[in-house]
Amino acid sequence: LAYLYAETDTRLHGSFGKAIKNPTLTELFGFGPGFTGNPNLQPESAIGWDIGIEQNFWDKRASIDVTYFDSTIEDLIVGTGNTAFNATGENRIKGLEVAGSIRPLPDLRLTASYTYTDSEDSNGQELIRRPRHMGSLNANYRFLDGRASVNLGLVHKGKQDDLNFATFPATRVGLDSYTAVNLGGSYDITEGVSLFARAENLTDAEQIDVFETRGPGLTAFVGLRIGFSPD
Repeated sequence: LAYLYAETDTRLHGSFGKAIKNPTLTELFGFGPGFTGNPNLQPESAIGWDIGIEQNFWDKRASIDVTYFDSTIEDLIVGTGNTAFNATGENRIKGLEVAGSIRPLPDLRLTASYTYTDSEDSNGQELIRRPRHMGSLNANYRFLDGRASVNLGLVHKGKQDDLNFATFPATRVGLDSYTAVNLGGSYDITEGVSLFARAENLTDAEQIDVFETRGPGLTAFVGLRIGFSPD
């Protein structure tokens, strides 16, 4: 549901939903001698809602959107390293998201976002792999009459917890925060044909979202994109 107050260019918005998440085939039936499936798993069920306000400024060249969200999950599917089960009780996820954008020049657009997440399981512990702080900053500049563009982005993920399944029972461990820098660009050679290149994690930051599993380091891509039109 959304309502636009035209006099101030203010938009109020909100949503409510109920959904389920079915267990995967791996969680139901396993994938090898080290993991035993649980065919009695029940789907996760969740109820969530959010409410927010978006305000435009400067003849729509700038905007900010603030949203509060809250969700409750029951029968959360948890993997313990050698099997999976439905957690008892309610798991709560709530927080605040702030997103903004500004176009200081006709061909330059800056965007930023920040999310604060407060999560806890039925025992009051923070849910694993859900960082409390996340944010991003992005700058996009177009030139050569819009045929070329360059994009610089920063992605920050705060500290989070995970489980060390090498111990029994599994023990809780902390994962460090990290910031990744990404750079990309593209050039339209002709209509329907463009050349692109991008480099991800320019600083080769150590990205660990799962305990003892390091994400990609510095990675580069170069390619040619061709589009076809029925005309």
